[in-house]
Amino acid sequence: AEMAPDKRMEGPDCQDSGPFGDPAQGTSGAGLAGLLRPGESSGVPGRRKAKTCPMEVIVTTEALAAFCSRATQFEFVTVDTEFLRETTYFPQLCVLQIASPEESAVHAALAESLAHAPFFALMANEKVLKVFHAARQDIEISWHLAGIVPAPVFDTQVAAMVLGYGDSIAYDQLVERL
Repeated sequence: AEMAPDKRMEGPDCQDSGPFGDPAQGTSGAGLAGLLRPGESSGVPGRRKAKTCPMEVIVTTEALAAFCSRATQFEFVTVDTEFLRETTYFPQLCVLQIASPEESAVHAALAESLAHAPFFALMANEKVLKVFHAARQDIEISWHLAGIVPAPVFDTQVAAMVLGYGDSIAYDQLVERL
């Protein structure tokens, strides 16, 4: 299905619909960013339900800058990058996925006309915690493309290792086990 640039996908505004959202409704779980606040319950003992929000598809530098500007008002954002590494020495950034507690976005990073500076400014903002899963290659991309190491960073894979879930547990397996 083709989507209009910089438009939110169809679906309800933020609502509780489980930890991963409902792809049929065009919503995402916003990763760890959508977790309920302390004291809110999902109805399952020991488990909190994620708040799902429409996924914004970002195809312009202006839209990326606006999203990143809004994200700076929060204590943390969740970040995931997708990259191509098969025929290149350094990874080639393909897609950025970013979420705040209020919204989530996917950014088509391969478009030639897009500047990634707003994203890297957010990554350099020391007032916003960046939450990654298996952050090494995400950080490598930031270093290679912008000369920055995102900080502060929380890596859920490292945290899972410290808690005894294994040396390199995949995100989906970690969520399932929690």
